[in-house]
Amino acid sequence: MKLQLLHDIARLFCTHKMVTYIARISDNVIHIRLDSINYFIDLNKGNPRIYSSEGILKTKQYNAPFDIAMSKYIYKANIKTCKLDGMNKILKLYCTYKSTYKSIETLFQIELINRATNAIIVQDDRIISALRFSDSLKRAILPKIPLAPLDQPHFLKTFTDNSTEDTLQMLREEYNIMQKSLLDQKREKVLQNLETKKAKLTKLLESLPDIDTLTKERETSFMLANYILTHLDSIPNYATNLTIDNITYEIPCMNKPSLASDKLFKQTKKLKQKIEHIHKQQENLESKIIFLNNQIDFAKYANSQSLDILAPKKHTTKKLQKSHYASFYIDGVKISIGRNERENIRLLQDSKGDFLWLHICDIPSSHLIIHANKVSDQVLEYAGILLAKLCGIKDNKIVIDYTKRRFVRLTQGAHVVYAKENKLHLQLNKE
Repeated sequence: MKLQLLHDIARLFCTHKMVTYIARISDNVIHIRLDSINYFIDLNKGNPRIYSSEGILKTKQYNAPFDIAMSKYIYKANIKTCKLDGMNKILKLYCTYKSTYKSIETLFQIELINRATNAIIVQDDRIISALRFSDSLKRAILPKIPLAPLDQPHFLKTFTDNSTEDTLQMLREEYNIMQKSLLDQKREKVLQNLETKKAKLTKLLESLPDIDTLTKERETSFMLANYILTHLDSIPNYATNLTIDNITYEIPCMNKPSLASDKLFKQTKKLKQKIEHIHKQQENLESKIIFLNNQIDFAKYANSQSLDILAPKKHTTKKLQKSHYASFYIDGVKISIGRNERENIRLLQDSKGDFLWLHICDIPSSHLIIHANKVSDQVLEYAGILLAKLCGIKDNKIVIDYTKRRFVRLTQGAHVVYAKENKLHLQLNKE
């Protein structure tokens, strides 16, 4: 951060009267509310900053000694003054709070120096607690010892007293810039993961044997098997090839032509099974690639909440079960989507009767199951939006049918009939 901005922040903090809230919301970020304005002090070593947001960011509960000290000595304290530490990027926030017998002054020192960020609570010139302790010989930060000042840089700077309203607006803009940067990083990570999965599936699809080649091989084996049966008397034992219409074919070397014919019929049957298996593999891989393409299209314009849903989850050390369909989480609620006919059937077979089932109205689509019998309207609507997006629906408006799984019956393949359904009318351009 620039010294001029820190000077402006110090002046802004001086306009407030009381610390009405203070707590860490992540390992290196402190949420401090001065009167009714929320400030966030980011003490990450690489890029320390201060920003402001009207909303409250998601919090994590911390109960370390530093957090207890902030609650005890800074929370509900009156703000006496705030100033820069000379030319150092350090804010000194002086507060007073009333104990049982007297008023006690506390210094909350916020050090925003790259690679050396810290937040230190000081009383009577001695350290009470700190975000980071250090026993360095150059400058020790330890409990109950005096706080050693940092050496001043060999320069002087003249500051301009900018408007506190402009400073607050700048801190809010800083928050928006930071959020956009985090969103771009998250999007890039999600897209990279999806592209990697797509590349693996595409490579696997390309490695499958060519069905046309196998079909021709099967037809040739079947033709040779029939030819041998109809020309048993003219084909010698242990023959290794046949010439038909001036084309020479290799045949199995057997002590009788009839045995060679049997072997060719068996080979024909195996080739037929192999073609059917490869065809199923091909359909399965192609459906998964299409599903990934829809995920990629969705992720390119998704908001932070959607990217959190699409992001891969960290697995525990427990043995992972094979996934028979795609699964995601919305506010902790598991949802599953079939990516092809086989997965849709399996999903319906695996689901409990009181789970919620969703399907796009009057349009062929995947089946979606919410693994719960009751969810909030927000989760239900977002599940419907996710279903439409991952099915590649481009329309702005969509209607989703939903009902309990027990009222859905499979008919032919993954086709179903269902009853007691309700309808969701959704806008896809609203995430």
